[in-house]
Amino acid sequence: MMKKLLHFLSRHEKIFLLWLPFMALALASVILIPQILQIASMHAAPPAPTVEALPEETVVVDAREIIDEVKTNQETAPVEAVPEEVIEEPLSPYGWKTDEDGRRTYLREDATLLRGLKYINNKIYYFDENGFCAESVGVDVSFYNGTVNWRALKKAGIDFAILRIGGRGWGQGGTLYDDWCFFNYLNGAKAAGLSVGAYFYSAATNLIEAKEEANLALNRLHGFKLDLPLFFDAEYSGNYPNGRSDPLHMAVRTEIAKVFCKAVERAGYEAGIYASESFLHDELNFDALSDYQIWIANYTENNALPTAGHRYDIWQFTDRGRLPGINGSCDINVIF
Repeated sequence: MMKKLLHFLSRHEKIFLLWLPFMALALASVILIPQILQIASMHAAPPAPTVEALPEETVVVDAREIIDEVKTNQETAPVEAVPEEVIEEPLSPYGWKTDEDGRRTYLREDATLLRGLKYINNKIYYFDENGFCAESVGVDVSFYNGTVNWRALKKAGIDFAILRIGGRGWGQGGTLYDDWCFFNYLNGAKAAGLSVGAYFYSAATNLIEAKEEANLALNRLHGFKLDLPLFFDAEYSGNYPNGRSDPLHMAVRTEIAKVFCKAVERAGYEAGIYASESFLHDELNFDALSDYQIWIANYTENNALPTAGHRYDIWQFTDRGRLPGINGSCDINVIF
């Protein structure tokens, strides 16, 4: 049949007919190949993220020694601290009140005072058991908190942040390390308008190691101005009682803290002590450290103020806070 058909066609028509299948294949390739490549690219593995170089002074340590911020020296907060939204009515006889001492409260329409963590006009406030409002609310963070949206925190009413600058492993090696998120946190918090302080997780067992820890923190700051103190973080290890500094006598631990704080002050910074209320009472001599700023952790119930028999300047009232800008739980602090 094909031979009879070809017999009646001209020479050019025969050539065209012979090339027709090849032309169709070429046309299909032009149309289909880009689509095939696009589909393949959609399923291809994404490019590897760019890794920012760590500062030169960074010490790489065994990850097992970095799991140091398990705050075994205080109880877990009873419940998650999630701000409750309160609708303010400007023309109402209720709302914000200020007493003769300048302390602010917020009166509900049922004549009760607000207590705990609250949102008022999209801003976060903290009210103690007596209904008095804290002057400022803040967070403390380390690399455990991951990426932080500092502008979202500022917009929500967070006033300050205390950032971990580094620490010492509580294993017997006692390796010093940097917190690799510190500079990103520092730049982000300052750009968003938060006041900033820092803390160093200590596992020093003698005065020489206390000086090493202070020097590491000060070298990392490199003269950068802080708004809040550089705190000496004193607590039990995550492997209590087997951490290298867990067995220290109160007098030795207190002298270690003083050496750290004195080095900080000589460098022109304000120094402070962080500890749980019980740790400050049982493991440190408060009278010997009372010249420094005191930041205590005490996760009380029903917004009760700490029952410390001494002064404190900052109160960490929960480790289970939920705030916009931080994924998961976080520490929240207040200044009255």
